[in-house]
Amino acid sequence: MSMCCKCAMLYSYGSESVHDDGWGCVLRSAQNALGHMGYAVPSFADMVTLGGRGWGKWCEPADFAPLVSHITLSAGQTSNLYKLTKAGQYTEYLPHVSDLETYVQETGAASSFVVDDGTSAYAIVPYDGKLWWVDPHTHTPKRALFSRQLRRAPGWMVLQVLR
Repeated sequence: MSMCCKCAMLYSYGSESVHDDGWGCVLRSAQNALGHMGYAVPSFADMVTLGGRGWGKWCEPADFAPLVSHITLSAGQTSNLYKLTKAGQYTEYLPHVSDLETYVQETGAASSFVVDDGTSAYAIVPYDGKLWWVDPHTHTPKRALFSRQLRRAPGWMVLQVLR
């Protein structure tokens, strides 16, 4: 399916009139990543089902790997990241968060990302020829230029969504 990335809708807490504050950030980030790569974006209720955790439960990026052409990777200190998924579900490892930033910058033009530090998740998406950070922890979704947002966490679980 092809879709103009300029038309990609943004998803955040409260989108689709759903109260998902405090638990839906990975699901919303996955919706943002899917939409920016031209995939059909499932409704939030369908995302909950596809994530396999149930209503009101957290998900992790690897839960959505079966939906898309993807790479799963982790970066930085990862010993306490995997609360719901296993380390083996993340097939590539980058030893430092700065390595992940470089990787995202180098591969981002043809990919979007769901990044999760074990507590909060975000999307990194291509838009207008640049990479943008989408924070779903708001009721007013917006993009901010991606720069150094990954540095605030010691480790990340990542789903790279490919076209």
